[in-house]
Amino acid sequence: MQPYRAGKPAGTPHIMGYVSIHIDGKGYLAHRLAWFLHYGAWPSKGLDHIDGDKLNNRIENLRDVGQKINGQNKKRPNSNNKLGLLGVSMNAKGTRYIAFIKIDGKQRYVGSYLTAEEAAAAYIDAKRRQHEGGTL
Repeated sequence: MQPYRAGKPAGTPHIMGYVSIHIDGKGYLAHRLAWFLHYGAWPSKGLDHIDGDKLNNRIENLRDVGQKINGQNKKRPNSNNKLGLLGVSMNAKGTRYIAFIKIDGKQRYVGSYLTAEEAAAAYIDAKRRQHEGGTL
């Protein structure tokens, strides 16, 4: 085990993209430690990185919210999204772009569009109106 050095970042990469810090043989996620050190208590629900950056553990970037709100703060599409646009996919015929948004665990149709950009804009508009936890 290497000694820790003043001025160097603490922790090691966690499998989920967070930073993990070990204290007395027990691992803690750095954002949870930051919350505890700042507020003197562990988060009551779950922690959301407001900007979506799992490595940005500044206290201003953390909020104690439930999983529903945390999930609404998604800023990037899934890695398997072929278009690379959040909430947008191609219809079955490959002729139009469609936008869907998830609300209360259910997929909701936003609309069908001629361009991917129009579909993405419609999705973002719907997300801003219907996802209270979103920060786009």
